[in-house]
Amino acid sequence: MRSIFILLTRSQTIASRVIHMVTDAQYTHSSLSFEEDMQEMYSFGRKYTHLVLPAGFRIESLHRGFYKAYNQIPCALYEFQISDESYDRARAIVDEMVGMMPRYSYSLLGLLYCRLGLAVDRGNKYFCSEFIAEVLDKSGAMEMPCVPSLMRPIDFASLPGGVKRYEGTVGDLLEQILAEAAAEPEAEGILPISV
Repeated sequence: MRSIFILLTRSQTIASRVIHMVTDAQYTHSSLSFEEDMQEMYSFGRKYTHLVLPAGFRIESLHRGFYKAYNQIPCALYEFQISDESYDRARAIVDEMVGMMPRYSYSLLGLLYCRLGLAVDRGNKYFCSEFIAEVLDKSGAMEMPCVPSLMRPIDFASLPGGVKRYEGTVGDLLEQILAEAAAEPEAEGILPISV
């Protein structure tokens, strides 16, 4: 069994406020990571830290960019155990998409369809939770409660098998991750390397 991680966040950006106002959901953005240190997370969202648009397929990180600049936003981190085969398939799907990143764009219209309860496949256009749901569904990692285009970020919080690993601010989560990473070598009898 392997672990995947889904980070749910809600910033104070205009886009996030509009989504929150329309959905009244606690979290308005979701990111997928294959690593516990959250160095690389995959999602659909803004391409630049201070601009809502353009948006598209992104490699995000708690360690830099938007989350480093806005580290006081609320978040929740969920861990899901999936089979080795599903993990490898999910990783392969995301890696293939990364290799063709310019082909993908953000689906603003998909958000509206989702809010109206209309399941629409828009090809290479996704919003964050739709992308993650499709990866998990296609890889066989887990069964989604609805079609990917109707998944909202908050829906991941209630998926069976999910374990909430953290809830608080992005900055505090990063501090916890760094503290755990620093403690690991000492626990194994290896001195941490100074950079």
